[in-house]
Amino acid sequence: MTLEELNDLAPNEFAEALDGVFEHASWVAAAVAPYHPFTSSASLHATLMHVVQEAPEEQLLAFLRGHPELTADKLSTDLTDASRAEQEGLAMHQAESAGALPALNQAYRERFGFPFIVCVTRHTAEDVLRNLHARILHEPCEERERALAEISHITWLRLLVRLGGVPKFGYLSTHVLDTQLGAPAAGLALSLFQENQQVCKTVTDQDGRVGALLPAPLRQGLYELVFDVGSYFAKRGIPTLYTLIPIRFIVTLPETNYHIPLLLSPYGYTTYQGS
Repeated sequence: MTLEELNDLAPNEFAEALDGVFEHASWVAAAVAPYHPFTSSASLHATLMHVVQEAPEEQLLAFLRGHPELTADKLSTDLTDASRAEQEGLAMHQAESAGALPALNQAYRERFGFPFIVCVTRHTAEDVLRNLHARILHEPCEERERALAEISHITWLRLLVRLGGVPKFGYLSTHVLDTQLGAPAAGLALSLFQENQQVCKTVTDQDGRVGALLPAPLRQGLYELVFDVGSYFAKRGIPTLYTLIPIRFIVTLPETNYHIPLLLSPYGYTTYQGS
């Protein structure tokens, strides 16, 4: 439904329509319902998060404990539809270090008293594990705030879908210029790797560009663009120092566009984070 349709509902219907946006916590929407209508999805979400952040300690802790643990095994049958879809999209079982997850989950829960919570839609599986390793070293008060920040990401994406919107993710693009020719490097083959797994293989267009390298939403994690410059120059009969040029980089804000340009010559290259 749209926000306008949601605003037209009675308070009890309003709360029911938002059930599941917050994991096993119908009380969040129920507390907000008397204050509708809302002028925007952002203001609605901010009010929902305020209710969570101001909840009594016991209620807040129970809410955090109600989130499912991540698993690389078969998903539990009692997961909510939203959690199941999010974990299936993550494909944790494909991560090389997924075997460490059960022990890390246990250590995290013992330290903080609730399961590790992360917005998996924004991360690669390997990056989730890197985050878990890093966050388990946090102080409890710091990690409580981080868990709530992740819940804010999770619920914002769920709310957008519930209201018929499309979550905004960025994209990867590249532009290669042949500085010897003073022209775009058209027809240059390249591959994109996400966490050491090839996810795209393509060639630059006549303008030396590839506009969207990922077939799926951008996720936080490690990436590598590999340019086949040896073949590019060989077709032109030009000797070159390089066969392949790999550019490794980190995506930290998956809602942002990442542009990786390459200024290319037979014996040198330059790159940077473009806009």
